[in-house]
Amino acid sequence: MRPMRQRLGQLAFGMLLFACSVARAQIEPRPPIPAGWTDLSPGVGSPTARVDPQLVRYIQVRAFAAFAIDLRPGSSGDKMWIDRPVPRSDINERTAQAFAEQLSSNGQGRIIEQKICTVGGQPAAKLVLESTDGKYMTLIYTYHLRNGKEDVIAAYQASKKRFARLRASFEKLEGAPEIGRH
Repeated sequence: MRPMRQRLGQLAFGMLLFACSVARAQIEPRPPIPAGWTDLSPGVGSPTARVDPQLVRYIQVRAFAAFAIDLRPGSSGDKMWIDRPVPRSDINERTAQAFAEQLSSNGQGRIIEQKICTVGGQPAAKLVLESTDGKYMTLIYTYHLRNGKEDVIAAYQASKKRFARLRASFEKLEGAPEIGRH
């Protein structure tokens, strides 16, 4: 009896992993990863030897839908991440303002830019945040997924010095193709 339970448990665990990987694969439009960055997203493969094991554990614990980092010398750890999808909500000036206030009140930094744009033909909130210590800039998008039922938060972060140079590649998400509902 015990071996059968173990097999059923392994089968259930395998089905759960498959469901999670399918859910993560459906993040469309998917934010572009800047050239030269290392993709540490779930299901992409094993991290390179240059990746700090603590960072790998952090990514696994947070269960990001996607995560990439610039590991090249002088990059200051510039990174991109996508949080797990959340239930869909309205995206408009009011909700963008509420999100900005939440980030500011949590001590995440100061909002220096906020606007409504489009991602995949759908409304999206775009925020630019300066870290409280003034060292980092973060570009954050909240947008609707193609499935029409969920929203995702995608963020790019770079040192203040490198942000201006990288911003154009970060903003390519705004040019993502029209989203068709499934």
